[in-house]
Amino acid sequence: ETETETMRLSIFLVVLLLGEVQCKLTSSKQMYTIGGWNERGGSEKFMREWKPLLADYLTATVGPQYDPPISFQLIPIDWTNNTTAEKLIEEGRLDFIYSERGRLCCHEGDYDFSPLAMQISRAAGKDYLAAGAAVYSLQSNTEVRNISDFRGKRIGVGHHLLPSSYQLGFEMLTEHELNMWVDPSQVIFYGTDYSRQFQDVLSGAVDVGIVTSGWIEDNHPDKMDLLYFHYSNLSINLYVNMGIPTLFQAQSVPFITSTDLVPLNGVAAAPSIQSHLRESVLQALVQLDPAKVPAMHAAGLAKFTIPSSYVYPRTLAEEAGIMKATDTRTQCVGPYPHAHDIVHCPDRYERVADADADGGCSKAGLPCPQGLLCLCRPCEPLVPANFYPWPVVLGLCCALFFVGIWFALCWRIPLETVSLVVPKYDILASATGAGRGGGKSMA
Repeated sequence: ETETETMRLSIFLVVLLLGEVQCKLTSSKQMYTIGGWNERGGSEKFMREWKPLLADYLTATVGPQYDPPISFQLIPIDWTNNTTAEKLIEEGRLDFIYSERGRLCCHEGDYDFSPLAMQISRAAGKDYLAAGAAVYSLQSNTEVRNISDFRGKRIGVGHHLLPSSYQLGFEMLTEHELNMWVDPSQVIFYGTDYSRQFQDVLSGAVDVGIVTSGWIEDNHPDKMDLLYFHYSNLSINLYVNMGIPTLFQAQSVPFITSTDLVPLNGVAAAPSIQSHLRESVLQALVQLDPAKVPAMHAAGLAKFTIPSSYVYPRTLAEEAGIMKATDTRTQCVGPYPHAHDIVHCPDRYERVADADADGGCSKAGLPCPQGLLCLCRPCEPLVPANFYPWPVVLGLCCALFFVGIWFALCWRIPLETVSLVVPKYDILASATGAGRGGGKSMA
């Protein structure tokens, strides 16, 4: 009987083990690479804050669900100026990406990456899941009080792929009938170096700055009284003055924002990632708990949630000339050094040659700060608008009208003269041939 029970127990354990093995998932490879970046600092800071949250955490929670166990590694990729990022994707060496929403939209259009999770951040003890653009100038600069005053001024922006420090500002100018490439005297791209932009605004080297909302409060709260903020519409201005927080999906954003809002950073998966792995990663990210993962505090992460709509960020990118449609898909312009391609001229204007655009600021007497990219009115009026102004067109039309009348009069005068000299019946007779035979026709 003892041997029988032992055998039954052995069979039970074998069945249990086989069942556990069957529950294990299989994967096409054992190491998955996440390429990531954010605006908070350099690669060392990014790896220090996010490696415990993405690589280590996912390896510990998702890895054991597979047989053999899988692992994750995080590599820093500066999407804003690293041309190797696209190469890594094309070679299939990036399985997941973590970045801001503008970059995620580009990867969705260019490489069919799909959104997986969206970040909810924490600052000043409050959670928020969206950001806008903070458009600011100096209180002492009385020449810049309205958005219409941006005409002829120097504007400092972030990177062209970032909705919160460029694309929302582009939309703001467009809504007020200004164009980024026609009206400001100079546009200076600071990338993600907001500290340098901020100092240039304080020194007067730049008239208007555009940064991600919350950056100023987070880094220079003591300088807020020195700044004058500009708002894209009256309702946002009214809410700020009344102390009413801006809302995104019914949640407040605890920072001054000059524009509408876009979702924060997120995680996206390559098209080759299996559906069960997507689900496992999403479930693990959503279950992140600050009590169990203290690294979330240092990274400013409150939690992850399912992604929101990409419609508005995509619309921003398309209107700003960042995302362009091809025959088969949408495609974003190249990395930071190739910003000429983002110049999107309005109607009746055309883009100057790249060489002329590069020298445009020097020609205008507005030297570009060292190490930065600047563009000074790279759109010029179309040539026909200069050669054929409306007074000339009107004069030509009048001249043609009078010439036509003159020709009509010259054509009718000989006929009228003949009709006076020769009787009508002779003219008619000669035309019909009835007048041949002389007097017989007269009888």
